[in-house]
Amino acid sequence: MSVFDKNIAFCHPWRSYQARILSDLEYHLKNKHLHLVAPPGSGKTVLGLEVMLQLNEPTLIVAPTLAIRNQWIERFVGSFLQVSQTPDWISTDIRKPGLVTVTTYQTLHSVLKGEDLEKFFTVFDAVNFKTIILDEAHHLRTSWWQSAITFRDRLSEPNIVALTATPPYDAGQREWNHYIQLCGPIDEEIYVPELIREGDLCPHQDYVYASVPTPEEAGMIAQFHRSVDAFVDRLLSNHEFLDLIEQHPWIRTPEDQLDELLGSPEYYSSMLLYLRNAGSESWKRGIEIIGGDEKDIPEFSLEWLEELLNGLLYKDPFYTEDHLILKAVRLELSRIGAIERRTISLRSSHAIQQTLVKSVTKLNSIEKIVSFEADQLGSALRQVILTDFIHKEDLPTAVDDERPLVRLGVVPIFEKLRKMSGAECRLGILTGSLIVIPATAWRTLSELALRSGIELSAVPLPHDERYLRIEVGADRQKVTALLTEVFTLGEIQVLVGTAALLGEGWDAPAINSLIIASTVGSYMLSNQMRGRAIRTQAGNPGKTAAIWHLVCIQPVMDGGGPDQAALERRFQSLIGLDAELPRISSGIERLHLAGNPDSGKTIEGQNEKTLQRAANRASLQERWQYAVGIAERGE
Repeated sequence: MSVFDKNIAFCHPWRSYQARILSDLEYHLKNKHLHLVAPPGSGKTVLGLEVMLQLNEPTLIVAPTLAIRNQWIERFVGSFLQVSQTPDWISTDIRKPGLVTVTTYQTLHSVLKGEDLEKFFTVFDAVNFKTIILDEAHHLRTSWWQSAITFRDRLSEPNIVALTATPPYDAGQREWNHYIQLCGPIDEEIYVPELIREGDLCPHQDYVYASVPTPEEAGMIAQFHRSVDAFVDRLLSNHEFLDLIEQHPWIRTPEDQLDELLGSPEYYSSMLLYLRNAGSESWKRGIEIIGGDEKDIPEFSLEWLEELLNGLLYKDPFYTEDHLILKAVRLELSRIGAIERRTISLRSSHAIQQTLVKSVTKLNSIEKIVSFEADQLGSALRQVILTDFIHKEDLPTAVDDERPLVRLGVVPIFEKLRKMSGAECRLGILTGSLIVIPATAWRTLSELALRSGIELSAVPLPHDERYLRIEVGADRQKVTALLTEVFTLGEIQVLVGTAALLGEGWDAPAINSLIIASTVGSYMLSNQMRGRAIRTQAGNPGKTAAIWHLVCIQPVMDGGGPDQAALERRFQSLIGLDAELPRISSGIERLHLAGNPDSGKTIEGQNEKTLQRAANRASLQERWQYAVGIAERGE
């Protein structure tokens, strides 16, 4: 029996990589799982819909947001049914499910907290769903995972189709196990070179623009390091602490503790290194026990001291947390800000990390990037800046209300650029609670709103009448679509928004420059944000995209500090074009940045080199195609 009309079909030809997936579909679905990994812009949605049609069973589609939920319906109605109205057998209300029911993970989770579950499941079970499609399945790392499992287990041997651009590779083992338990092992992956070759992603490049802390920020960091240095000096001359280590069973009677100490070699080594550096002879016996060579003993360092203190204070079974000597050490570490969530950090601190990640110097970096891209692209610039917080309170209330810009956020970025650009760049803000457009864009926006039946009103910003604050009613999703169209038309050229609203699922192919001003360091979220810019745009075959990553480097710190470390983590799985070689790879090494810069001058030189590379957009298309050709030939 056929559930779907046999005449329903995709109205466009399949790309070669899509056809490859579909040709192997029967093989993949033998275990009733299809787990597909594919970058944004690769057509995961239409592939999922085609799989649904071939399975030919009542289907539950679950998406992470309302916007993405609606995209599923729009794609099906427009590209498969080819009608203007959504048929009544497609439902967005899981409490009134249809043959195809499209909902969100949040709704699914909320239903299980409802009062009349028996009534709900009577209706839900009656549909007899046989296929579940999980879109952007990496979201199942949250508590939504258990809800999805509950719904899956109610069904009799359902087909699970999991689609994502970003598997949670950087998750902990427990979260990864949950993910695989529901989605199954990865069956197929569509790679960036395939999409570039087929013309579904545009040629693009990642760029890093670096800054150094302000004198105030550097002073706070320097004070922390001075406090740590003084703490280390006191600890090395602390006879009570030294005696504590010397009397530790692993040091006093190591022969009786071999299994335990050999099971924690780093912790044991940290004890020996401390003893050696504090002038005790007790370390020598330990070296003999483990068969070490004195010539190979590493230097005592803050990293080794972190290992020692984390072990003593929080892990060692021989000492309780209220031990008088350790309690005093813990108190001193807490005073200097070296403890965060029961972890000792002497080389940096949570406060330092936040200072660098949210450094106000990144506002200057953004200003320079926007100015550079405006000079390069002129009226063709379509730039988006994504950040984490809005900070509406930073919006001036009068012409003479000059507020200091001291943090990253949508409003501080907008204000920085407003003061810089004047009328040169058309600036806008798009968030869930704040929308600002240039006054020159109001006519276009109001006409679009009128045609869509949406009521909007606008008031000038009290401190700058060149910009209007848009008052929005209930339908914010439609307003987001209108603002996207205004942006595409060029009435807004630089749009500042939140990663939460625009970082995933937002479709704006016109973007040709993206600044990631978010504190996120994970591969998963970074790749989603990056995916907004690298899509091709119909009617613009020459489109190229630049993705700008911001970093605040502390030259005197190992590896440039925690913000640099977070940036390097971000790049571990971001696949892209090498900055100099005809090669496609992952890792920050492909950008050929200055290694461990030792001064602000070095960083300035690195930025200048980055801008020179970014200016050469014309060669990106050619370099990508050449690199893709080499990858195909296996050279």
